[in-house]
Amino acid sequence: MLALARKLLLILFLPVALLAISPIKINEPMALLLAVILSFLIMLTFLVGFYSYNTKKSVRTSYSIKRNSISNNKVILLALSSVFFSVYASYFYTGSIFEGYFNILYSESSSYENYQKHFSENELYTFSLSKIMPIISLAMVKFNFYYVIYHQYFVAKLKRYFFIIGISLLSFLHMSFSRGTSFELFEILFYFIFVLIIKNYFEEKRLKFPLIKIILIGIAFLSLYYINIELRYVASGGYSPGCHNALCYDENSYIVAVSETLSILLFKLSGYFNFGLMYIGQLLQFHILESPLLLLTPFSAYFSGNSISVFCEDGTLSCGAMWTPSLVFYIYYLGLPILFLFIYVVGRTFSFLFSKFSSRFLFTYFIILYYLFLFIFSLPVGHLFSISSSNKILFVIFSLLIILRLIPKHER
Repeated sequence: MLALARKLLLILFLPVALLAISPIKINEPMALLLAVILSFLIMLTFLVGFYSYNTKKSVRTSYSIKRNSISNNKVILLALSSVFFSVYASYFYTGSIFEGYFNILYSESSSYENYQKHFSENELYTFSLSKIMPIISLAMVKFNFYYVIYHQYFVAKLKRYFFIIGISLLSFLHMSFSRGTSFELFEILFYFIFVLIIKNYFEEKRLKFPLIKIILIGIAFLSLYYINIELRYVASGGYSPGCHNALCYDENSYIVAVSETLSILLFKLSGYFNFGLMYIGQLLQFHILESPLLLLTPFSAYFSGNSISVFCEDGTLSCGAMWTPSLVFYIYYLGLPILFLFIYVVGRTFSFLFSKFSSRFLFTYFIILYYLFLFIFSLPVGHLFSISSSNKILFVIFSLLIILRLIPKHER
């Protein structure tokens, strides 16, 4: 279990590693240091919770258990159904199916601009009954992709798996490129990495870590991300680094001298993964100097009158479209002592479910393990877990299934 925990912890610290090499100007290093320390303590608390459960119960067995699988034909049907769900959802959210791709080819406008315009004009930011089916469709696209990958790696090798995985993957990617958004790319990448790490734990030759696979998958999806961001600025003449909201490009960074293309990619990634640390640093610095008790008090947002986005609203940080990190919500509504207890419980729950997965290899356990890990990763970053209603739907449904499975039959 120590080897597994070490690998998971390395993934959790990727935002901090990115911060160390990204070409961004750091104006308040002490505030940023506070954010890094808090992130480290949160990850450490998760690890303590992980180890607090009796890990000896996690018996490693063969990961090819066909009794828990569905037939190959049904998996193919799942993959093919993703095409319908993806096209339907993209039409609802953008008003078109493939128009965004033609706009890209002819450089007329970006898919992201069209998506934002359609989203605003049709008031899709408010809940309505008409949104239920598109949200369910998005959930089905994700579920189908997650299950197909899980089946391939943990149950049985799929026949024509390139076709099956390709269809489900392209359906997921269609949601990204049709809307010009990028968080779907990170969801796919994160899931692939999580699958490879967990699978590696159950292999007999665990020393052979799939580092090459992870690097190749990472390069592929980071290339897609780079292209997707470039296409977002196609109508304005292309992307150029500079001061994008609170982040400013540091032309004197050593990474710029190494590779300008790499430095621009890292700067783009910082918008997703490092702005959250900057925001948390501002919050900690402000409250430590002005009102430290509010960091310890539950529901401090009510007592102080501060909103979660207070530093965006008062102009302390230029946030633009960047995410306020999820961690701020839990600090303001739980307080740090209860927050650490909550993270400990999440870590212990993760270990408990992992022990269950180790003995049965059920997808029900695996998908919740993935979402718990994504939740912890997202805390100092943004809303990778909570931004999508489809994630919440899948999390609730499979959590309920686990609860029902854990209740003895005679008590139901």
